[in-house]
Amino acid sequence: MSFRERMKVAVSNAEVEVLQELSRRGLYPESQKYICLHKCIPDFYFDSQQLCIFIDGPPHAKPRRIDRDDGIDELLRKRGFKVARFGYKGKLSQERLKAIVDEIEKLCKEGI
Repeated sequence: MSFRERMKVAVSNAEVEVLQELSRRGLYPESQKYICLHKCIPDFYFDSQQLCIFIDGPPHAKPRRIDRDDGIDELLRKRGFKVARFGYKGKLSQERLKAIVDEIEKLCKEGI
């Protein structure tokens, strides 16, 4: 049984699309990297930049979830991680996909 199967991490179609586009552009983050901090599992993690990326769908727009996510972001930043969250509604449009990946690419280049 793989680590991912043991963790039972759900992966959205949006996350798959973002990973495919990142890979197409030559960017290869770790996917679903477990960080021992408040059960934190960023969708993507770039080790050399200590950059945590979250692709947040509609469930993350609920008030309790927003508070929880804000707390996680604050803890990560206090520990020296960079954090970026990208929201989307419904199916990820091609325009939104491009905007997300463009910004991730920019963050990666700034961190080098």
